[in-house]
Amino acid sequence: RVGGIFFISIFFILIIVNFFIEEQFFSIDQINFLFLICIFMFFFIGLVDDFFSINNRFKFIILFLLVVLIVWYFDLGIYGLIDFENTQINNSLIFIFSILFLFILIVSFNLIDGMNGLFILYSFLCIINYQFISYYFLNHIDPILLILNITLLTCLLFNFPYAKVFMGDGASYSIAFIIGYYAFYIHSQSILMVNEWYYACLLSYPIMELFFSFSRRLINKSSIFKPDKQHLHTTLYQYLQDKFNLNLEISNPLTTMIIILVLIIFNILTIYTLFSN
Repeated sequence: RVGGIFFISIFFILIIVNFFIEEQFFSIDQINFLFLICIFMFFFIGLVDDFFSINNRFKFIILFLLVVLIVWYFDLGIYGLIDFENTQINNSLIFIFSILFLFILIVSFNLIDGMNGLFILYSFLCIINYQFISYYFLNHIDPILLILNITLLTCLLFNFPYAKVFMGDGASYSIAFIIGYYAFYIHSQSILMVNEWYYACLLSYPIMELFFSFSRRLINKSSIFKPDKQHLHTTLYQYLQDKFNLNLEISNPLTTMIIILVLIIFNILTIYTLFSN
């Protein structure tokens, strides 16, 4: 909870500093300003849930409606993945798929915020990828991405290897939204150079966690909204404790390091797809 407030405070302070240094930041019809408002809205929903435990069904409905409005207003779409001759059907399917993608991504990111530094390091890895694509293919690095990574590294100092603060739903939803939004944005700017599978591979970890969690709860006939301790990070964490008799201070950060290392290796293979046929 405190980590989420800490994150959003640093993020917006750096945004304001950047605004005074580079005045053209809000130049394109206030799109960037509205984008920042959306970030705060996701943070606010998560923060309220952190402190007052909103009913999950109600929370997801609010998140879904907000995602619908954002996809519609910012005209977000994964173009190229769906291609029907009928333009109306094509656009409708792109709109629906884009809503589902962004909503699932935002919800799924919340599932990996269970080990010290795991959520922050994975988010950092995603942003580094975006910066690489932006610089290599578009010859541009977006200031928001740079500010987000600086903020994440600052928060990491207090969250890894020993957690003094926790990010909470507020930071989780807002960071996931930024990562999802830029997946659309960078894809639209580099559609002829970077295919959709790159983003699918990059963002597969939290989405797979959500898929397996959903499937597991259906098979066990339990509520899909009821949390459990059978995620990848909790299973690995428990295995390390039982197998090697490790204490909490070692097994928790070690779990994060193992998962992040695997994700980095997978990420290298993902980047390889950018330069292969």
